[in-house]
Amino acid sequence: PQLLPDQPAPMPLERNNVPWFALPLGAQRSTDYSCPETVRAICHASVPGWLMQPMQDITVKKLDSGLSNINYRVRIASPAVSVPCVLFRVYGKGMSVLYDSTMEFQTFQMLSKFQIAPRLYASDDEWRIEEWHDSIPLPNSNMCNPSILVQVAAQLCRPQEWVKFESVTR
Repeated sequence: PQLLPDQPAPMPLERNNVPWFALPLGAQRSTDYSCPETVRAICHASVPGWLMQPMQDITVKKLDSGLSNINYRVRIASPAVSVPCVLFRVYGKGMSVLYDSTMEFQTFQMLSKFQIAPRLYASDDEWRIEEWHDSIPLPNSNMCNPSILVQVAAQLCRPQEWVKFESVTR
């Protein structure tokens, strides 16, 4: 159901230790994630420390969309929270013909757990809330630069992370 500004946000369940929003049996998703109020309400309920802050302190900015996703930068104007900004990602429709979205989410979740990908704060079948990183995009053309390749490889192959990964997968 669509969230209106005066309605409380649904409380999350846990799925793989991440807050997850389930639908009642037989319910159909009809939420309009292009509505900033919907994004604001979900983030208010899901991001650590935000629920105790006034919802009107939260700003939502739609970013240039990715290839298949719609992305929002969501900020809270409060020095009292440890997470001041997040990325709210709405999954593209019909992308299952191009890739396995379940596998993509499981891969992201694992990489997040080992601090290789941004931290995952909450998720649903149609969206997820990720840690925000102030940065600039790396153009594909720069991936040919050997110094950049070395930096990427160093981050992906941090020895302590693989030791943790091996102990989990056995």
